[in-house]
Amino acid sequence: KGTGVEIPFYWAISENRDATFVFDRYDKGVTGIGLEYRYIEPEHIKSFWWAYNASDSRSNNDLWELRALHEHRYEGNLGGFLNINFVNEKNFFTELSPHLEIRIQRFLESTGEVNLSFENSRLFLLSQYWIDLKNDNGDVPQRLPEIGYVSNYKKAGAFMFSSSAVASNIHRDNGVSALRLDVYPKILYSFGKDFAVSQSAGLRGTEYFFYKNEGLTDDNVHRLAFEYNVIGHTRLLRQYSSFAHVIEP
Repeated sequence: KGTGVEIPFYWAISENRDATFVFDRYDKGVTGIGLEYRYIEPEHIKSFWWAYNASDSRSNNDLWELRALHEHRYEGNLGGFLNINFVNEKNFFTELSPHLEIRIQRFLESTGEVNLSFENSRLFLLSQYWIDLKNDNGDVPQRLPEIGYVSNYKKAGAFMFSSSAVASNIHRDNGVSALRLDVYPKILYSFGKDFAVSQSAGLRGTEYFFYKNEGLTDDNVHRLAFEYNVIGHTRLLRQYSSFAHVIEP
């Protein structure tokens, strides 16, 4: 881009809303215009939107970027979030970004979720879309959509139980796609004080229903796995007047 100048204009619209207008110009013919808009509302609502266009007079090429993050998280009610990351050309970041970690990134992820939260569990509907910044985007598996129910650990006597059930449509434009059902109940048991032992066991069943496979694999594949983990843990602690010394082997 060469040497350039960036001129932002910040506007405090109200106590909970603001906007920033950006204009930049570079001596090798690139002109950029951007707009950022943010707001926050009661009930855990916050939103960020960013749109940017860069025009290159040398190649008559327009590069676009759109980023958005909208969150509404509220326990006990219907909530969700939307995270959008989009560019119209794969070389957007290699052409315009001065940051190495951004220029070399391989994928852009966009995710949207609607969820219903309960006291110790949640029901969700999710979609996730990836843009491949190097190869054909049709080869990337996309979750369009995924629905699931997740129950956190609940105590029952000396034991604790958790479970999840998730159904996903894993779709690819250029290859094998699948419907996947995953069920995963787990049990946890801990005992001991000075030396604590935690044991967990789970049974995970996964069923795949393939489509667009053109004979490359079986139509249905089933996988059943038993998991068991045991962890021993102890802690040696001495409290001094101004600090504590802790050893955890």
